Amino acid sequence: MQATQLSYFSQYRSLRLTRDDRGVLVAEFHSNGGQFTFTAQDHTEFLDAFYHATPRC
Repeated sequence: MQATQLSYFSQYRSLRLTRDDRGVLVAEFHSNGGQFTFTAQDHTEFLDAFYHATPRC
């Protein structure tokens, strides 16, 4: 299976979204090498990312 990267994968400041070889979504918080602090912006982006990733009927 070929992993697809959608446009929203790269729009978040502290959240890295990728897909593994089986197509499973992998979400990782990062801080570009510094200490990660979960802020209100990170919370909002986390919810937005999973809204985009969730299939809708």
